Amino acid sequence: MGVQDKYTKGEKELDDSLVISTSDRLGADPNFEQKPEESLMTAVFGIGAGGSIACKSEIYNNKVYFGSCDHNFYCLDVKTGKQIWRFKTGDIVISSPRAENGAVYFASYDKKIYSLNAETVKKIWVFEGDSPFFSSPFIYKNILYIGSIEGTLYAIDSLKGKVLWKFYCGDKIVGSPAADDDKVFFASLNGKIYCAN
Repeated sequence: MGVQDKYTKGEKELDDSLVISTSDRLGADPNFEQKPEESLMTAVFGIGAGGSIACKSEIYNNKVYFGSCDHNFYCLDVKTGKQIWRFKTGDIVISSPRAENGAVYFASYDKKIYSLNAETVKKIWVFEGDSPFFSSPFIYKNILYIGSIEGTLYAIDSLKGKVLWKFYCGDKIVGSPAADDDKVFFASLNGKIYCAN
């Protein structure tokens, strides 16, 4: 059973466009009435998805990509906020996306990692792991690294979706890995940081 998000608006369909404002004034200071020039900023646009958003966005080729707790992954026009497409997964998306080489990569609590065409939303590949993912993908030399809640670090061919190797560390991996000099670094809730190659 999926994680319940108290902010998810049930099964209500979302409009084709998620733009809700083009000139909102956002208060940054409780004393903004006294000093409006110092405490207000103009929002270019504001958007609302069907659930709370708990991941970092990715900007790529004039588009912004992000996941939501309404189980959807979104692509918006970076200048207007207009929805270009959205993709339905099997559970909440807390993993932050990564985009390169014409593809956008992200993981979901449905135990799957997705590679989608960044323009057309066509599936390139989908990989199902041993447990849900909170970790976000990191790509280095066409290898996608990501950790699972079960405690497995995966090294996956980012172009084909094939597992190259995996390493079980014994406890949850919720942070994102990093790689350099042909080594990958990641941490676990067991209090250890690992370096693998």
